Parts: sequence; C-alpha cells; structure tokens
Amino acid sequence: MARAQLEARREPTPDREQAAKEAEAEAEFAPAKAACRQPADKARKACIRQAQGKREAALRQAKVEKVLAQRAQQRESAEPRKEMTDKEKFAAAKARCDMSGAERDRCLTEAKRRFGKT
Repeated sequence: MARAQLEARREPTPDREQAAKEAEAEAEFAPAKAACRQPADKARKACIRQAQGKREAALRQAKVEKVLAQRAQQRESAEPRKEMTDKEKFAAAKARCDMSGAERDRCLTEAKRRFGKT
C-alpha cells in the first residue's frame, strides 16, 4: 500500500491513484476480516460480508475517481477548435460538389454565390 501511495505521489496519474486506492482498500480489508471472530457462524459471515462490501465500495469509488480524473485531463489538454477561414469554407463547399453534369454546375454556382466568388 505504501509503495502504491509513493508512486502516486511521485507521478500522479489516474491509473496510479486508482492503484493506490485499491491497495488501501485491500489493506483495510485484511484486518477487518480478521476482526470477525464471532463464535456464531451467522454473525461471522455477516461481519465478513460487511468487510467485503466496504472493500467493494472503495474499489468502485476508486474506478469512478479515475474516470473523472481522466476526463478532466482530456478537457484540459483538448485544444480549442479554430474557426475556418472563408477560403477553407469555400474549398470545403467545392469538395462537397462531387456530382457530375448540371448538378455539379449548380452546386459550384451556389458555393460561389454564398462565398462571394465569381
């Protein structure tokens, strides 16, 4: 557990942070399970199930936090879309006119009219 936490602090990535949280959940599960020493079989099983439930909840929470961290990184690293220039828009409109004959002529005429080309 300590090693996973050190690695997460040294290089904080969503994967390493999730591994540290999973290691912590596993480390907390072992003593909790060992503490279930009730002599009654039903009480012991209930105690173990409760410890397993806490571990599973911690593992699920670690996965959720990893996904949220990855999404935040993607949003931060995403470059803003640049606006196309009129020249680029006209070239794209011309490229969409890939039909033939009179339809292509009408399409090109419409693109020229829309972008003020003669």
